[in-house]
Amino acid sequence: MEPEKQPEPKPSGGSSIAVDTDEEVSLALFRGVPSTSDQYANAVMGIAKPRGTLLDDDSLTLHIVGSEKANAGVTSWTIYKKYAQKLATREGTVSGIILEVDLLSVVDKIIPRPDNPETRRYSYEGEVLLKGTVIARPTPVMP
Repeated sequence: MEPEKQPEPKPSGGSSIAVDTDEEVSLALFRGVPSTSDQYANAVMGIAKPRGTLLDDDSLTLHIVGSEKANAGVTSWTIYKKYAQKLATREGTVSGIILEVDLLSVVDKIIPRPDNPETRRYSYEGEVLLKGTVIARPTPVMP
């Protein structure tokens, strides 16, 4: 006697993520650093260091919106390599570095993004916040 076939599970929730279908999916995070950044010398060596140490929602929000007052203990990464290249070259105007790190090697460093109107404006970036210093593979990129 054959076991009764169970119905296929249906996806729950109504959210979806827009993905550039031309981009290869990987289990990596990317960080674009232009040659004009004060973080460039570290990036060449594969190092991403946060500017500060704070991890509270206000500090993380200031970091996400790009405030000069930010003192967060995180660095910003993206799931999209093409977006990291855009940041590294300042949209094709300078050379830069793309840092790449395996997601599974930094999963314990992920800090949840604050969810508020200011940070939602940047949700298209596929941003992931990583706590502390991160060692990654640097790749030079040209405009």
